[in-house]
Amino acid sequence: MMNFQRNRSLRRRASRNGFFRVESLEARTLLAASTETFSGPSLNDLIALAQEGEDTAPAAINRMLSALETQLTSGPLADLTAGTVNGNGFVTEVQSLVSSYATNVNQQLLPEFPNVDTLLNLQGQRIVADETSLNQQNTVGLLSDSDFNTQAQTAINSLTAGPLFSLHTPLSGYATAVA
Repeated sequence: MMNFQRNRSLRRRASRNGFFRVESLEARTLLAASTETFSGPSLNDLIALAQEGEDTAPAAINRMLSALETQLTSGPLADLTAGTVNGNGFVTEVQSLVSSYATNVNQQLLPEFPNVDTLLNLQGQRIVADETSLNQQNTVGLLSDSDFNTQAQTAINSLTAGPLFSLHTPLSGYATAVA
């Protein structure tokens, strides 16, 4: 209450004396993460072929993970690299995008293709865990900001470059089998 009266008194005095007090505000751009929404590619053509008995799981996995990688790179990672968000904002954006990704995957694949759905959702959860871990390491000083950015990019690239650990098969093996 006392603070309110003091501020009111200062405002009256400022208007009488013809001066204004200017307060500097902290930069909120680093604290405000934008909400990221995944724009999923359609799997309708692959689903139709799968319903006819063709194995389209590798192509569906490749299509969805490639889209997630692209959108993580052009969204949250680009914001982090540009300095628009700090590490916490970056992780928030990644979580938001992966949550939207999971919803899209579930809408397209459940209940007909639960195994592919689970595999894709686990890859999304893995990337969130990786980026959260990197941010924590950066926060406590185990990683420099440049190392954090580099390793965040490497983790994102691993969506399509690394193995799908649950199958012990590199994604590139799926991509070449489908092509």
